[in-house]
Amino acid sequence: MPLRLTAAQGGLGIELYEPLPLGPLQVFELSWSIPELSFPVDLSGGVRAFRNRRGRLERLTLGVELESLAAWLNTQIRGILGGLREPPQIWLVPCGLGIGVHAQLGTLAFELLWAPVDDRPRWVVGEVRGAGFEGPALVHALSIVDTALGRFGRRAGRVIELEPLGNAVVRALLPPVGFRTPHCADLRLGDFEYREDLCAVTVRRGAVPHALPEPTVRFLELALLTRTADEALFAGRLDDARSAYLHALERAPRHPEVCQMVAAIDTAHAERVEAALGLLVESLPATAFGLVGAELLAGVGDYEGAQLAVSRLVERELYAPLRAMVWLHLAELMPDPRVKTQALDQAIAASPANEPARFARFGLRVLAGDVNGALSDAEHLEAAAQGSHERHRRLVQSAEMLQKHGYVQPAGRLFERALRYLPKDASATLGLALALLSTSKPERAAVLLGRSIELAGDDELVRSKACLGLAKLLATHYRDLPQAIHRVRQVGAAGGLSVEARALEAAWRERIGDLAGATLAYARLRDAVELTPEVDAHAASRWLLAAAKYSLESVQDPRAAERHLAVALRLRPQDALIQSAYREAAEKLLTPAKP
Repeated sequence: MPLRLTAAQGGLGIELYEPLPLGPLQVFELSWSIPELSFPVDLSGGVRAFRNRRGRLERLTLGVELESLAAWLNTQIRGILGGLREPPQIWLVPCGLGIGVHAQLGTLAFELLWAPVDDRPRWVVGEVRGAGFEGPALVHALSIVDTALGRFGRRAGRVIELEPLGNAVVRALLPPVGFRTPHCADLRLGDFEYREDLCAVTVRRGAVPHALPEPTVRFLELALLTRTADEALFAGRLDDARSAYLHALERAPRHPEVCQMVAAIDTAHAERVEAALGLLVESLPATAFGLVGAELLAGVGDYEGAQLAVSRLVERELYAPLRAMVWLHLAELMPDPRVKTQALDQAIAASPANEPARFARFGLRVLAGDVNGALSDAEHLEAAAQGSHERHRRLVQSAEMLQKHGYVQPAGRLFERALRYLPKDASATLGLALALLSTSKPERAAVLLGRSIELAGDDELVRSKACLGLAKLLATHYRDLPQAIHRVRQVGAAGGLSVEARALEAAWRERIGDLAGATLAYARLRDAVELTPEVDAHAASRWLLAAAKYSLESVQDPRAAERHLAVALRLRPQDALIQSAYREAAEKLLTPAKP
């Protein structure tokens, strides 16, 4: 360690003469005095001669660069909230640190306000705001604090208090290099010091107690008022938390933050919207409560008020991903497509690389028929992704949505781009094959369908879609019905494809004269319709009608026809054609067979 002897005020001491790293921190100053020395003192042994003397800590200064602190925080909370979409951000606020986290389950920002007690670092969580979460964002802010700092101290509600700083640092630094730890008494922490992108704190002996600024005092009082409610909320006991917040309101009437917590819990219950909104406006206008106020205003049909609440929130929000997610949430609340588009434009302007906002605008443009605009968003999604797997995922996701809405050729281009990143992906191979089918390139499509079957592995849905597509191609283009039947028999129940597969198998068997096989296939069709929870009623009823016609005309089995039509009637009870066919089958079933 870079230590040297010092002489001051008639005494001897030891100090650090250059900064020393300690995890993400930097120790800028470390000095302790050596009392009760008898003079003259032999200094020929240097610093090592005093390693066993019990000193007294005089001064310690720790600092950290915000970039280093954010990198450390990333390692601590990387898997929280479903995984981070991007590394967390940390910035300076007047009384402490601001923290922003953009994760899969939602986005939030909050402040850690500096409120030390003697030489013990203490922080209070304040100004919590979030978007994308179910319920109050405070739960997730406390979870982040617990995950990052829990092993260094103890949290009670919104306040976390760490170990005494001087004692913790000297225990970490001095014993490993053979020095006895100095005595740490009568120490006090000072203010946060800001030096460009670096913050530092100093603990010194005999210092004046730290004076807390007004925002910190206010949030400490709030933390004390709501401690029981916050702990119940963190434990997932929402009813207990709500009751405790209401009890806190009895002690601190019309407290805006407490009113907001009750309202945030009540937003999940449609029947409580009016009451929650009334609770808010007792303390402040609803537009002053950010996203909670916007949700409640939209819930009662005041969409202009919801827009105003969001506008006021984003004006003072420093964390760009949260600004984007707030605009995205507003777009979800608005019924007017024009307002949705404006909100999504604002979201992307706030954070161009924000995936949820960009993909939401992509979907809106697909629904509006703006294919060129949608493809532009898809290109931005691809460019903003990190790594081949993530770029592949975003392209496939975009292509599948285009394909679902009938834009097969643009979807094919995206599937082709996706295969550049992962050439052996079964889903992208299948998507490109289906796109080629629509552009009259059956030979190339047949090759890709076969390859997607090989690559599918355990993915039953991809394999079934590929087998169904290949079966249709064999039947229509190559006119090879036996091979088509072989492929369609490999289609499983995943994705509700078995209904169409059984219908095609039965029709093809009927065409090649395999009446026994067709009869069994039509029976399997009926079973598949009854076992599929979300079946296309129109298509399934038409296939069942064809099965009934086959049973009546080809095999003279009115009982089987009646069974097929009974299932079809359950799907479409008002269909006149099915009703007529059912009456015909019932009459033939009741008519005695001629000898």
